[in-house]
Amino acid sequence: MYTDNPTTPIGRRVVIGQMSVFADLEVPFTGEEYVGLIWAADSTLDEGDRMKVVGTLIDSGCQYIVCGGVDCERWHDDADLAFANLEVQSDSLRTDLPMVMTTWHDNESMEDVAFFAINCTNFDDHDFNRLLVLVVGQESERLDCVNRISRVLRAPAGTQTDPSTPTGSVL
Repeated sequence: MYTDNPTTPIGRRVVIGQMSVFADLEVPFTGEEYVGLIWAADSTLDEGDRMKVVGTLIDSGCQYIVCGGVDCERWHDDADLAFANLEVQSDSLRTDLPMVMTTWHDNESMEDVAFFAINCTNFDDHDFNRLLVLVVGQESERLDCVNRISRVLRAPAGTQTDPSTPTGSVL
């Protein structure tokens, strides 16, 4: 299930996806460079499924993976391993493989991690204009996450929202 938010205030096209099993994953930006934010609402997926998810994102053009929520360091490590496996599986040492940046944000609020993904992931010659937010977990856990992330996406450029208020007031 995907929610397409046409653009953020800074001009990024954002798609919010939800999944509880790997089979639910559909990547909307195949062949285009983009940032992927994985927010794990719970520990629904095991290591094998996490590897499939991050491998699929990397194969589709994701060049920056931001991990937050439950087991976010594991998601990060799996993304690094998936990229390393891609390099090893290539026929020869390829210099054309794009670099994939990864970060994890342990003990950070969903709002702060979303703010980082929206505002702090451009680097060097990479000026990403697409963001996939993937909320992973059981349905009961995902809805609140999607609503909170949506508030951050609507906030004026460079501002953070206050997660302690029901409407996510701008700070």
